[in-house]
Amino acid sequence: MPESQQHFRSLPYLSDTTMDIQQSLQSSMSDTSTLDQAMHEKEEDPESNQTSLMAWFELAALCALASSCSIMWLSFSVVTDVSVVWLNVNISSVSWLGNATALMYIFTSLITGWFFEKYGVKNSMLVGALFNMVGTWIRAIAIICPTGARFPVAMLGQCIASLGQPFVYNITTKFASVWFSIRHRGTANTILTAIPFGAAVATLVIPAVCKSVETFPYVLVGAGIYSTIVTIPFLIMPALPKSQPSVTAGTERTPFLKGCRALFSSLNFWYLMIIFCMVMGLETSILTLLTPIMLPYGYTNNQAGIAGFVRLFSGFAAGTITGPLIDKTGQHLLILRLFVPLLCLTYVMMYIQILPNALWVFCMANLLNGLFTLMLLPVILELAIEITYPVSESLSTSMLWASSQIMSFFITLIMDKLRSGSDTTPPNNMDNALLFAMILACVGGLPILGFKGKLRRLAQDKKISDQLAIRKSVHDEEQPNHE
Repeated sequence: MPESQQHFRSLPYLSDTTMDIQQSLQSSMSDTSTLDQAMHEKEEDPESNQTSLMAWFELAALCALASSCSIMWLSFSVVTDVSVVWLNVNISSVSWLGNATALMYIFTSLITGWFFEKYGVKNSMLVGALFNMVGTWIRAIAIICPTGARFPVAMLGQCIASLGQPFVYNITTKFASVWFSIRHRGTANTILTAIPFGAAVATLVIPAVCKSVETFPYVLVGAGIYSTIVTIPFLIMPALPKSQPSVTAGTERTPFLKGCRALFSSLNFWYLMIIFCMVMGLETSILTLLTPIMLPYGYTNNQAGIAGFVRLFSGFAAGTITGPLIDKTGQHLLILRLFVPLLCLTYVMMYIQILPNALWVFCMANLLNGLFTLMLLPVILELAIEITYPVSESLSTSMLWASSQIMSFFITLIMDKLRSGSDTTPPNNMDNALLFAMILACVGGLPILGFKGKLRRLAQDKKISDQLAIRKSVHDEEQPNHE
């Protein structure tokens, strides 16, 4: 290894400025070899640096798996009153099924970044699918258990299934980087993160199917069958595309421990982490507690399901807007600065619009809140990768998701504790919880004022692609002369 490169690898990760210097040094030392490799691959395979058809099939399979994880997570909370009777517990115990998911997510997220790099994308998704399937079927065993044993069995299954969620959700940016070209990475990541198929199904279909305690077992069995179906594709799909879809897809990433130091020493990454914790911590908590938020005001499970579906349906709009927008413009920072304040405003709307006999007013607040949340989600994940490149995508994404789940656990716990007593009007309302969410959203959005970051990965992709085009043009012009 050249002495200059040895010196580069020993440089301490002290700041974002240092990371800029390191990236510049690494880029200048490796551009020639990267160009030669890219040129060779282009000659060997004209379809290199393009998105393959198989990538879209894998994307569909991963979306189906993610939807199964969401259905598992929300199975009990979207029909809280039925779950309370069927499990023979109180409302707080049902909330703890959601809290258990967050705790298991935190635990597993600590190793997912390392696991993705060591065992690859396909094996990671397969592990997540198997955990989800086994845990979902263990929950279904509660159907044949005595009433007093249902909650422990359901909790065990919930915990085991939740261990697989980080292998599914944390893989999204790494999956997009490995399988998709520079023109489609943002779209793929947006489809995976901002379009919540499973959560939308759970909030709308489960309340419609489960109208009584007697029908609740259908929910558990249905979730188990679906989890089995979505696991099958990962047993047969290829591990990698036949040719790399982008220049940076095959480049070496920073080693795991150095990557951790780089992330923790980057002020801009800390800013993004705080914003992401606010955005996704509140989103997870609101989805978990939406039914108990609405029931005290006279709304039914079905109406709460409608509000949840409207909230999540906005993700489809977010997906059609955000993905192509960041792919074509690269304006990650502009989107971040525009939508974080708007998201804070929607939490103010939710607090003042939770009123009796005003379902569609509250639904509108949920729609806007969900829209801005799900538009920000893929942007923040992509931006974290860009500003920390060449740190592995899986590491930065795992850090963000783990921190957001820690925040979600405490937010859900605090909001549940802020539930009013039976002597208030209306009884057991969660007005104070919504006030807490509003304040937290406003405070959590403040780091946007100090955030500054460069799109390092995108710049490297474009730089190498432009130089590759120039070299190919020169090569084509020289060919006739040789002939």
